[in-house]
Amino acid sequence: MIKIDMWYNDKKEQATGLDIQFNDLGCFYSGNIRIFGKMVGDYYADSVQEICEAFPHLKEKINACLN
Repeated sequence: MIKIDMWYNDKKEQATGLDIQFNDLGCFYSGNIRIFGKMVGDYYADSVQEICEAFPHLKEKINACLN
């Protein structure tokens, strides 16, 4: 399950970048959503696959961030 919260009525498809952190205590991923460097939302997800499915246009950046 992924929960996305966009703060300023932007669309997730407009995102140009993400922060990704893994919380080992709760076993979930979270981070901020950015549009040209400005934080515009945040998300929580159970897996990286869910993040990639929610932001397919950022899949290459997500994979680069994790490798």
